[in-house]
Amino acid sequence: MSETHYQNELSAYINNESALERRALIAAHILQCESCRDQHDSIKLVAALGGTLKRAEAPADTWNGVEAALAAPRRGSTWLDLRILAPVSALAILVLVASVIYFGWLRTRSAQVAVNPAPSVVAAAAPQPTSPGPSVTPGYPTPVAPVSPSPTVSAPSVTRVREVPAAPLRPPVGPTTVAVASGSFSVETMSGAPTVGGAVAGDKLVVGQVLVTDAGSRARIEVAAIGQVEVAPNSRVRLVNTSATEHRLSLERGSLHAKILAPPRLFIVDTPSAVAVDLGCEYTLDVDASGNSKLHVTGGYVSLERDGRESIVPAGAFCLTRKGKGLGTPYFDGATPAFEEALKKFDFENGGAASLAILLKDTGAEDTLTLWHLLPRVNAGDREKIFAEMIRFVPLPDGVTREGVMSLDKKMLEAWRLAMEQVWFG
Repeated sequence: MSETHYQNELSAYINNESALERRALIAAHILQCESCRDQHDSIKLVAALGGTLKRAEAPADTWNGVEAALAAPRRGSTWLDLRILAPVSALAILVLVASVIYFGWLRTRSAQVAVNPAPSVVAAAAPQPTSPGPSVTPGYPTPVAPVSPSPTVSAPSVTRVREVPAAPLRPPVGPTTVAVASGSFSVETMSGAPTVGGAVAGDKLVVGQVLVTDAGSRARIEVAAIGQVEVAPNSRVRLVNTSATEHRLSLERGSLHAKILAPPRLFIVDTPSAVAVDLGCEYTLDVDASGNSKLHVTGGYVSLERDGRESIVPAGAFCLTRKGKGLGTPYFDGATPAFEEALKKFDFENGGAASLAILLKDTGAEDTLTLWHLLPRVNAGDREKIFAEMIRFVPLPDGVTREGVMSLDKKMLEAWRLAMEQVWFG
């Protein structure tokens, strides 16, 4: 473990105010140092609590009374008492609540679900057989080699047009509270008559029960204290589990829209073809009658996982899955029909070299998301071709080498991905 600690720099790190190379050092240190990691989580939690405070206007005559009290003679107190009592009391309450939540909940949580601004991006963390790709520990910053700003390079012009999402580059701060398992979620009927167990749905969905909507009904599920899930018509959603460390639904068919404010990996949705793991996000997930799914992320990140493979889908991107064939490769909104079709064939129809040739033709900077995921999924010869295309748009940061990328070095791949984010969302 490094003997250098960064507790005085954690606020700047959390607010994305640190230089890129400094962020890399701090991220690697937090992964190893329990003291700095606890301080990091505490700062983020207090910030989340502060963000929930609402401004309230005092009655018009309140300050008249305060001013009169300040002007009046005092006995046994100083003139500062009234001026500091309110803010000090508010701060004490805030600190008390933060401490109760932090020590009563966060310290009982696995490091796998701790609040963190940088999700794992390289390999699956689900307890499944591993595959030949890189792997990282999810939930805390991925250690990366120190990165220095690269010189400006003029990338080829991009003809593709897409709307750059306004979502943050990191998952949002965790919730102010996370409810201990009650064995059920609250349910609200939005339209029509959703059912649970064949009867008209009440206000609760208990673990093991299935919420069903027909063509004319919609429902909203409150996921403990961390967010909401809207269930579209013609859908079946089962509550699999709810606890302090996991809230899990199963989308058997249909569509849902989830908006979650939580530490990474606390909210999970199973589908017949993949598992969608929340990394602090907002997304729509569709499952067709064959069990195939389509994920569209509109905020934060989602990790799709299956059979030891992981696809990290950022805001503004899509990812397909096929029952029996596993995960597809993420791609940004705005990809051409030819690109999407070639990717579909590559992922699910053994498209091979012919499909890859189309993917490498007329690419734009946003396509590095797709190409980065393909690096560990192709042979060494095709990896060379992918690398040559990617380097046109995003130069290798300091500390990252061609040889390291070709050998799928985890730290170097992650460092290069961080540089790509500046292109995707810049």
